[in-house]
Amino acid sequence: MFIQSLILLLSTATSTVSASESMPWRTFTDMKCQKEFQQMAAEKFWDKEMFREQVSSYKETVYRNLSHTIGEWVEVHLKPKASAEVMLIKDTTLTRVTFNSSCDAQVKNENLPWDLDKIFNKKTAEDWTNDDLRNLVSSGKRGMIYYWSPKFTYSVYDLPRVEKLARKFGYEFTSVVDPRASKEEVEGALEVMKKYNRSKVRGVASNKSFNRNLAMDIHMRGGFNHFPVVYVYNNKMIHPRWITGVMKDNGLRTMANEMAGELK
Repeated sequence: MFIQSLILLLSTATSTVSASESMPWRTFTDMKCQKEFQQMAAEKFWDKEMFREQVSSYKETVYRNLSHTIGEWVEVHLKPKASAEVMLIKDTTLTRVTFNSSCDAQVKNENLPWDLDKIFNKKTAEDWTNDDLRNLVSSGKRGMIYYWSPKFTYSVYDLPRVEKLARKFGYEFTSVVDPRASKEEVEGALEVMKKYNRSKVRGVASNKSFNRNLAMDIHMRGGFNHFPVVYVYNNKMIHPRWITGVMKDNGLRTMANEMAGELK
């Protein structure tokens, strides 16, 4: 189920996300090793964080924290009449915590799911990582991160428009591209974009270079199966919501300003 939560359901891009809550595991009264898990949660200060439901079925419910630390995430997996499982993600490392029959915590380092492992094991000169994201956000400025894919036509054609709008509205602008795309696909898409939008590509930086997104944090925030996605950051924080799809100028400005204003 972790693979499903990390790659499929967790990464389904949408501007409408489920509500977050504190300590959602409290409602699972039939949880085994509940005392031990809650003690761990308190020691790790997870009880002070907000969690959002990512997967819900009769077999398993998965919650993920709204991380305030770039590159560090917590997933809590809950099943009926079973002890909790915890997935700790730090940059590109994965640690699983389970409880045995004596309720002792068992900690095991694991490989990423093969889909992501294949992506992160491939290194290129265009890689854009969690470190790049940290440097960007730590500036304290407000900005937009535009996540696009050559396989989604509108995300290609809309790139120069959004960049110009972002700068017009007073936002820093960074574009990052789906790492599953080859360099040839990306360069080909940029050439098509230039021909399609000859008047709009003048003066924009994103038509000359691209960032292959290897920031795990961006994957964990959604936006892996649909493009474009826009993330808003301000005051050294990234907003937990995101903007999906093509929006008109005023709509994009209104939503971005609202999100930036909430980051205080």
